[in-house]
Amino acid sequence: MSRAGDTLNFVALALFVLAATNSTAAVGSVVLAEGFGLILGALLAQFLVDQLPPRPLLVSLDMTRAAAAGLLAIAPSYPMAVAVAF
Repeated sequence: MSRAGDTLNFVALALFVLAATNSTAAVGSVVLAEGFGLILGALLAQFLVDQLPPRPLLVSLDMTRAAAAGLLAIAPSYPMAVAVAF
């Protein structure tokens, strides 16, 4: 279920940027930012997961993602979309 939500978020963010900027280069930069975010997140996660309790870590990460999505809904802009993707 979480993977489905991640995929829908990815598609929705790409469509939002395309509608907002009408630029495929902007969509590419958002996709690139999301890829870098996944790579850097995986590198950091290997250290955090071993040292922190899993439940509070997952809850805090989900709350952070929800806050970022809320900021994008309140102030929709291309730079905010790149920040949310990262």
